[in-house]
Amino acid sequence: MRSLLEEYLDWSHQLERALGYEVLDPVSVDRDDLSGVAFLGMGGSGIVGDVLAKRLEESLGVPVSVIKSFRLPRYVGGG
Repeated sequence: MRSLLEEYLDWSHQLERALGYEVLDPVSVDRDDLSGVAFLGMGGSGIVGDVLAKRLEESLGVPVSVIKSFRLPRYVGGG
């Protein structure tokens, strides 16, 4: 079992592997039903949201937000 320090030091390799996965196929998204995307998270989870938002914002063609708060903005709806 790897130590927490080993996992931390290997973070860049983990990120490279993760970026190689196809997270969302923008072609398969029904754009008529999509008005925006919001990733919610703080700390490490918020960083993941930043990475995903950057990768998807141009290909989706809709606003992509990363929210790092305990409260949702009013523009994030329940659908």
